Amino acid sequence: MRPYSAVERQETAMFRHTILTKMILVILLFLVPALLLYAYSNRTSVKVVEDLIHHSTKKQLHFFSRQMDDSVNRLSDFAVSMTQDPNVRQFMGYSFIRTDYEEVRLHAAILEKLDLNNISSAWPSETAIYSMLEKRMLAKSTVQPFEPGRLGSKITSNEWASRRDEDGRPSFFYYAMVPAVYKKLEDLHMVIEVKFPQHNIENLLDQFASASNGQVFLYSSDTGQIISGKRYMRSHLRELEPQLHNRELSDSGNFRIRMSNISYELYYEKVSSLGWHVVEYVPVETILQPIRSNQVQFYGTMLLLLAVAVGLVLMLYRNVQQPILKLIRNIERVKQGNYVNTTLSGSGDNEFQYLFDRFNEMTMEIRQLIEKVYEERLRSRDATLKQLQSQINPHFLYNCLSFIMNMTKLKKHDDVVMMTYHLSQYYRYVTRIEVETVPLPVEIEFTKHYLKITQLRFVQIDMEYDIPDSVKDVMIPKLLIQPIIENAIKHGIETTGEPVRLHISAFRENGEVRIIVEDNGVGITADKIADIAERMQQPLGSDMGTGLWNINQRLQMHFGEGAGIELFESTELNGLKIVLRWKDPGSEADHYD
Repeated sequence: MRPYSAVERQETAMFRHTILTKMILVILLFLVPALLLYAYSNRTSVKVVEDLIHHSTKKQLHFFSRQMDDSVNRLSDFAVSMTQDPNVRQFMGYSFIRTDYEEVRLHAAILEKLDLNNISSAWPSETAIYSMLEKRMLAKSTVQPFEPGRLGSKITSNEWASRRDEDGRPSFFYYAMVPAVYKKLEDLHMVIEVKFPQHNIENLLDQFASASNGQVFLYSSDTGQIISGKRYMRSHLRELEPQLHNRELSDSGNFRIRMSNISYELYYEKVSSLGWHVVEYVPVETILQPIRSNQVQFYGTMLLLLAVAVGLVLMLYRNVQQPILKLIRNIERVKQGNYVNTTLSGSGDNEFQYLFDRFNEMTMEIRQLIEKVYEERLRSRDATLKQLQSQINPHFLYNCLSFIMNMTKLKKHDDVVMMTYHLSQYYRYVTRIEVETVPLPVEIEFTKHYLKITQLRFVQIDMEYDIPDSVKDVMIPKLLIQPIIENAIKHGIETTGEPVRLHISAFRENGEVRIIVEDNGVGITADKIADIAERMQQPLGSDMGTGLWNINQRLQMHFGEGAGIELFESTELNGLKIVLRWKDPGSEADHYD
């Protein structure tokens, strides 16, 4: 290895002084402030934990109340929507006299909707429909007569009520009426009653309690009633109920309570659909106890750190500082363009040895990459020049000029003007070598000029384009599609003697851009397709045409891995189908005017 230069020795000395000093200062700045700020951190840590508990518990409680609201509102919304159902309106009495068969079908249609709602709902529920006009009710798959007067004391307007049902089970009831606004019971035409058992709420409370840090229950501030799940510790109710009754609860909030000489933080959130509050209380002191028990461990840890600090500085210098300096020297050599004398060697099996090995591999890959980029630039330039040479074909130009001369002699001025226009646009596009990529519509427009020239000369062409707006921002290398069209006309279609049919389409699919060119030529066999595909992956030889090989190489060099040409038999036109495909890079490319 060559001796270090003066610049390298100066940079190494500055780095050594800076890094070692910083390591010592970091250790000191870590230990001393930790001791001085411990008292402050101990006080703030308690507050941080409390804030985290508040935020987490309120967030969980809010989510739980919204979940309960959604379940309850789904049932009440169903009752309201059923008041507008045509079948329910007929059952209410808003229809002509029905036959027995029509009556059975009407009941079945209503019961089907009630069963469907019960199945789709998260909560089991029961719905009953009372026709006040015909004094009959539809519930539990049966139609029964009833006395409207017995509903008078039960009906509540647009709110849920808690009471026991006919079987003595605690339940919640909701009533939707037609009309919605009435003065006395006789004004009502229909009442829809929805009820769900209280154990729906109890089960939901048990689910929430299993993931909670405290105890959860549902509380009515109006009646003082409490609903709790099976997991609830009912021994707390005697101490908890007086503290709740003496407070006026808002929509949400929290306050501190004490039970059995233990502090609890109580949180509550209103379930607006029921008018009740979800309440959770968490033992704060139990959660904060580990913070206080860590104080003794903290002081012991700090003393141990002070004893280890000196040995740590020496170990860092030998095992970290020196390998870093060695790596810095070689990075400077790479920076100066020296990729030969940069091999790093070390001892031991550690992270720095891994870095040294990767650094050696990196410098080797950089050398190989430089050589590869240089070679690919030569290949790209060669491919582009070959493509341009194939387009600036003197025979093509001579034939076009001969056509112009003949049409002039025949005084077909329109054909002369058309040929001159399309020929000028053709060579204007071909000779703009400063532009490497163009939008897909520009390339398509160029193919139209070429096809028009060919059509004017001797071939009748039926051309079909399918270029959707979704691919009009795609940028492609110049002269990508026209050589394929030229190849199709020259080798595939002219030999058949039939009118030329071409179909060009483009689309995005599964993260790729695809351009498809199909013709009605003589087609190609599967063995010939395999042979062409194999030869396109080899270097260009004297026995191979430059057209498809050149396009395949340009696609791979421009779009990278996965890009290229695929050949198939055309199922639509019974000729050849050529597919150009590459990974969709978006619309980033050179600007084309």
